[in-house]
Amino acid sequence: MVETDSDLEAVYRFLRNPRVTDRAILGDHIRDVREKVMSEPEILVAHDTTEFSFGGESKRSGLGRLRAGGQGFFAHFSLAIRADGSRRPLGVLALQTQFRHAPARRLSNKESRANPNRRTFKWGIGVSAVESVLDGATSAIHLMDREADAYEVLAGLGQKKHRFVVRVRQERLVRDEDGKSKLLLDALDGVSSILVREVPLKARSAKRINPKHCQPPRRERLASLHFRARTVILPRPQYGDKALPATLAVNIVHVFEPTPPSGETPIEWLLATSEPVDTVEQVARVVDWYRARWVIEEYFKVLKTGCAYEKRQLESSHALVNALAVTLPVAVELLTLRTDARRTPDADASTILSPSQISVLRVMQRRHPLPPEPTVRDALLAIAALGGHLKNNGDPGWQTLWRGFEKLLLADAAWSAALLTR
Repeated sequence: MVETDSDLEAVYRFLRNPRVTDRAILGDHIRDVREKVMSEPEILVAHDTTEFSFGGESKRSGLGRLRAGGQGFFAHFSLAIRADGSRRPLGVLALQTQFRHAPARRLSNKESRANPNRRTFKWGIGVSAVESVLDGATSAIHLMDREADAYEVLAGLGQKKHRFVVRVRQERLVRDEDGKSKLLLDALDGVSSILVREVPLKARSAKRINPKHCQPPRRERLASLHFRARTVILPRPQYGDKALPATLAVNIVHVFEPTPPSGETPIEWLLATSEPVDTVEQVARVVDWYRARWVIEEYFKVLKTGCAYEKRQLESSHALVNALAVTLPVAVELLTLRTDARRTPDADASTILSPSQISVLRVMQRRHPLPPEPTVRDALLAIAALGGHLKNNGDPGWQTLWRGFEKLLLADAAWSAALLTR
């Protein structure tokens, strides 16, 4: 968002400065998020990891290896989301970065448990960081995907009385109320469904999420999903940390498709949660909360596709992490803009843009002028038009929105600077 070479050089110097840190850059954003959530009775916090890959033949200072080769780093995010069903993003509450410099090799069980960079640690670190920021301002429900399905993660959440919904990755032995050991799915066999939902599923081609997980292709269809739930006891694994409790009681929600069409992979979710599951409403709420976890996947798309973060030409890991911290709040605004435009298109544009941004946008969009009282949808299309989007081409993509939003932010900053010099 700079216009001249001297401005660009100033930005590079700022990002490279060793005294500038991502924590300091994100400080104001995190404080703003805390102010937002204070009016919320409860919020969702989606935790997840993505990797950032940086091409080019030259080795960039400080970057590490990635799963599929190349250079880059991993970033673990904790994204706050409204829990009222709107799935409106509120902002980033915590960020962790990891650089893998050591050569890849398989660790023994003993080495893995002692590894300070163990994958399971990041979940607990993220939760602790979020709870420290919130400091009782509101109640957080922590959402995690299958990578967090580890006894030490679940036990850590349970010991500290944190609220959570974690997707179960693997079949395991559990104990029922009578103390009998059985496989988790076997323990659910005698439980009746308490809710059935007809859910439209979009068609999809085979999509690889990461090297170890590939979603199977499917045809578009209307799936009949059954919900059931019960409490089970998880025993501590044989080689688990003896400091952890010997057993852990968790509630399990099972979402499954008993009669999928021929040739189609049935839908099945197993969710471990701290939340009560005694009623239809409680079970449905747990599932709907977990579905909101997808917002963080959209957030990653904004960062990579919209903001084109991986296109940054910075040459050191320090500068790249600082650039990420600068980009995160802008990506939140973009995601919020599109979320509101889809869910509340007729809401007043002032709910997503400042008065000065609306005024500047009105001046910049003379070919497609804003109405006297613009809505969120009007603002979205006006910003996208700045990025080259044509109104008849359907909803704008992330790249178009980013180009338009970048122009708006630059113009708004110039306008504010001009007012200060008067």
